[in-house]
Amino acid sequence: MKEPSSFILGFDTFTTYHHNKNVMVTGMIGKAKPVTPELQSAMFRCEMCGKLINVPQGGGKCSLLRPECCTNKNCKSTKPSFTFMQERSKFSNYQEVWLKPMDEPRLRLGQGQKIILKKDLVGVKEGESVLVKGKLGFELIGKTNLAIPIVLASEIQQLDKD
Repeated sequence: MKEPSSFILGFDTFTTYHHNKNVMVTGMIGKAKPVTPELQSAMFRCEMCGKLINVPQGGGKCSLLRPECCTNKNCKSTKPSFTFMQERSKFSNYQEVWLKPMDEPRLRLGQGQKIILKKDLVGVKEGESVLVKGKLGFELIGKTNLAIPIVLASEIQQLDKD
């Protein structure tokens, strides 16, 4: 496959300079979490008037975003209360995997490069060799100011087992 010039190639070399840039990495899936549903938009019902309110969600590990007030101008609620309606909300597939270099010794410590797969990109398994294209982002570590680089995948291809 010809490498597009708009992609930065690397592994364990990403810095703040590369933030929000297109990247391409190849390696072997060292760890793959199970595919899980991710809430895309949440539907709520106002307990006072019954109005349905759709609230787009932040994704990933964000807390559930709730409406602050009812959007029905005729609603008489002074202290709005909302019920989350799971059956009317929208979900999509989500998977976290860690990519390791192909030539990495088996005993090396560390998880490798974290990759986020969404929608139809999910379903890879440990041991598969892949090429991943996506945007580089950062994820905060716990309640600190430190962050780790993550690749938000836009494409993933399984490499031939030659």
